[in-house]
Formats: sequence, C-alpha cells, structure tokens
Amino acid sequence: MADRLHPLFFQPVCRQQPWAGGRLAAFLGEDSSARPDTGEWWQLIDDGETQSVVAAGPLRGVTLRELVRSHTTDLIGRRSSPSAPFPLCARLLDTAADQPLSVHPAGDRRTDAGVVRTNTRFWYLLQAAPGATVTVGIASSVTGQQVLTMLDEPGLPRLLHQTPARPGDAYLIPAGIVHSIGAGNLVWELAECNVPPCRLRTADGRGAVPPEERDMAVRALLLESRQSLRIQRETSAATHTRRIVLTPNCPHFMVDEIRLFDYISLRTTGESFHLLTVVAGTVAIKWREGALELAAGDLCCVPASLGEYRVAIVNGPAELLRVTRPFVP
Repeated sequence: MADRLHPLFFQPVCRQQPWAGGRLAAFLGEDSSARPDTGEWWQLIDDGETQSVVAAGPLRGVTLRELVRSHTTDLIGRRSSPSAPFPLCARLLDTAADQPLSVHPAGDRRTDAGVVRTNTRFWYLLQAAPGATVTVGIASSVTGQQVLTMLDEPGLPRLLHQTPARPGDAYLIPAGIVHSIGAGNLVWELAECNVPPCRLRTADGRGAVPPEERDMAVRALLLESRQSLRIQRETSAATHTRRIVLTPNCPHFMVDEIRLFDYISLRTTGESFHLLTVVAGTVAIKWREGALELAAGDLCCVPASLGEYRVAIVNGPAELLRVTRPFVP
C-alpha cells in the first residue's frame, strides 16, 4: 500500500428498503427514476463484511477495515487501535414511510440475540416533503408516566417532540432519547456505529416488537429529559464563506456546517481525521499532491496525517458538513 494517505473517496454501499422514498437519485444528480428502491446509501461503513471500499487512486479496492489495520494512526489519529473498527459511519436515508419509534440504550447490553451497543446519532435534513415531520424526545409538558401509560395507544406520538421537517435543520440524538424519521424525508445520518436501536413500537403502532427488545427500549428511555435536541438552520443571508458549529458539546464527534462562496483552508493535526460530505453544489478538495472533486451526496475521509488542504467551490456556492473527533488531552 502507498505510504502516504491522501483524501479517500469510497464506493457507496446501497441497500434496498420497502420504505424507500424515491428522492435519492435526484439528489445525487441522477435520473429521477433511478434507484426507486434504495432507502439506504452508505457513504462510510466498517461493519464486519459490510465495508466501504476505496473508489479511486493508488488504494483503489482496499476496504476501510484494511486501511484501519495498516494505517491506524495516519488515518484515524493518535487515539486509535488497529483492532477496533473505524469510529464513525455515515449514510443517506430516503423514507417514504414513518420509521419505528426507537431508542439506543446507554451502555452496551447483552441479549439473547447478542450485544446491543450504545450509539449517538446526528441527523441533517437534506429534503422534506410538505407535511413531513421528525420526532426526537418527549414533549416538554408531558410526564414520563404519561408516556409509559400510552405506549400502546394511538395517541403516543402526540406526547413526543415532533417538529416539521425543514431542510438544513439538524438533530443530535444521544442514547436514551426516543426518535423516529417521518415519511417524506431525505436525511444524512452520522453515527458511532452501525447498530440498530431498540424499537419501542412499530411506525403504525400495530406491528409486533419482540418482548425483549421492547423491554430494553422501555428501560433505556430517559423519561426525565426535556432538552431540545433540534438544531435550527441559521437563516442569515450571508454571502461570504463561513463555518457554523452544530454540535459544540458532543463528546463523540463534532459537526460543522460550511457555507462556501469561494474557498476555505483547513488542516488536520494528527489528532483526528476529517469527514467531508457535500449537501449542495460541487467542491474541489486540494492538497499538496493532488485534488478530488465532490458533488452532492459524496463523502471523503481526510486522513489525520494529511495536514493542510483547501476546499473550493467549482460552479457556484456550495454547502458541506465537516466531521472531526473532539480533542482529548
């Protein structure tokens, strides 16, 4: 393998889903009739046999797992282990149906089906149909006992913090917080790992959830939390490049929104990789030895060891998200 890592672009891992919404192809710049059944578009994943594979360059065909093992510190940063998977994963979700009300437990738990890991998620809304909603948390005026009493009742969603889906809004979802993506949304999701949450109930409230999974979801619920986890899009009409911190207090990852009108100079210091995903427009990433162009829906991983690089617009203003891991002294 090459000694020096460069920014890495991976082949997407596509998964068909019965709830796919048909918005993904147009967002990716493809014919709108393409990919009607693709509900998940994994940009980055290191999960057993499900692997991101480098799409171009001298490392083409190499899996993310192989890169973690062979270039651990150069790729991830100083706080890393070659035996652990890459610490984050990212995907696009295209939903034509409401998703189940779910919750991640706080701390790993062992069940008959295996270990259920804790997880923190971040959602960034890319597109939303009229009337689409997102549910994250319990409504401020509702008691925990009311929620427990209504778990099997049609009125449960009215007790939760359900907001209109607006492109550009974001949500940080720690363990213990009930959450669901409503129908008609195209969402970018970042997570600590590819582990599904425990379902509290199915989307329509009529389907069966295995009792052990349901019990774990109930025990994991943070019934006392009423913190607003919605990060509303800043709507100021700026015409200059700016970086907006979206998750300043998250201990697992930091997400910045970059609104690009010309270029921005960035730098990795060896502490953490950068993930860059484009949500609007087209950008060029330039470093000392080369360049890489990314369009909406693309993601690249900038290795922790790269150092200075620049992100510039190609054909007009663009927007992207940058992800790093917090520095721990």
